[in-house]
Amino acid sequence: MQTTRLACILLAAWPAAAQTQQVDYSRADRFLQWNTSRMIAGDSVRPQWFDDGNRFWYRNKTATGAE
Repeated sequence: MQTTRLACILLAAWPAAAQTQQVDYSRADRFLQWNTSRMIAGDSVRPQWFDDGNRFWYRNKTATGAE
């Protein structure tokens, strides 16, 4: 009897737990790189070396474009 009651309680709670989990995953997805990269400036610099190997140039992402 007690085991049946526990099983009923767990089964009744299952949809709410699944819904909560989906909300958590949806919220976490907003913080992944492909969703946040447009909000971050100056996060990635890749040097392009000149042939002499002594100098380089780079493009820096800014909030308004690049420099």
